Amino acid sequence: MTLRYLFSRPVLYCISDQGNGDPIELLRAADSNCIEFFQFRHKYLSENERWQAAASVVKVPRWVTRLLVNETISLARAIDADGVHLPAGSVSIETARAELAGKLAGVSVHSLEEALQADEGGADYLLLAPVFCPISKALTRAPLGLEGLRQVCSRVTTPVIALGGVTPECFTQVLDAGAAGVAGISLFADATGLKKIVERFRQSAG
Repeated sequence: MTLRYLFSRPVLYCISDQGNGDPIELLRAADSNCIEFFQFRHKYLSENERWQAAASVVKVPRWVTRLLVNETISLARAIDADGVHLPAGSVSIETARAELAGKLAGVSVHSLEEALQADEGGADYLLLAPVFCPISKALTRAPLGLEGLRQVCSRVTTPVIALGGVTPECFTQVLDAGAAGVAGISLFADATGLKKIVERFRQSAG
């Protein structure tokens, strides 16, 4: 069973990493502003530090925002997160589903080929990157652009979330290309400014 129905309307997907500060404060702000998804990434931390941080983050009261853990299925299970996000080349969706029954399982993809494979694998959503030049890190792949985004969205049935250099100025274009939502790190760098980001996105989504 997939949870793709959670993407029946355009969504915002906040990725918490070293580029946007305290994950606890960011998650509080995300939930108070009705941001649908929050991915706890923080790969730069040691394993022990990451587990401790995640244990604190999950204690934040949430009414709207779903908490996902990047890659580490055992951590997602330990803190009873709402799901896991799998980087490209990570474990299979089948493995994630077996260990996290009833939870969300999304996959990072960087090309049409990867998207088609993940689509067949039954992911709940695809995080497609980079659509534009990333703001939070150096460019390692050529941006797909709006045409690449449009092509992927037209070929898969899985909801596609656009990541990489997406700013409020291009929300409308990204959604018009078929994206089910927008993700970012730098986009959510200022927890105090999330209200304006969300308002702009809802306006673009109609």
